[in-house]
Order: sequence, then structure tokens, then C-alpha cells
Amino acid sequence: PEGLLQVRGTKTIDVDKNKTVLTLSGYVRPIDVGARDVIRSESVADAQISYSAKGSLGKPKNGIISKILGLFWP
Repeated sequence: PEGLLQVRGTKTIDVDKNKTVLTLSGYVRPIDVGARDVIRSESVADAQISYSAKGSLGKPKNGIISKILGLFWP
């Protein structure tokens, strides 16, 4: 009703069988949308950026001492 557009975009990156998903969402004024449908980042209101990763890149690596302690100490 206020003349705002809701935008949302995702980018999936696959590196060594590990998928990372970046998501950006927010609101822009129609006047801020360029001729090539490009929006400058400072024009996005209430911007929210989320990051999620699956696979070994999304998990911390444990050293040998951590693995040994993990066997005895939950």
C-alpha cells in the first residue's frame, strides 16, 4: 500500500560437495529499481541476510584430543 516492493534473492554455492545458501530479503521503493532491474544495497530497507551451510564446511572440525575426550565425556 505504501508503494514498496518486497525483494528476495538466494544464491547457492557448491564447493567440494558442500552447499552454502545465502539469502537476502528486504523492501525497496520502485523509484530505486534501475533500468536493468538492479538495486543498490543501501536502498534495501529492513534488509535481512541469512547464511546456511550443509556438509563439512558447516560443522567445526575436531582435533584428536577432542575426539578422545568425546568418547569419555559427553
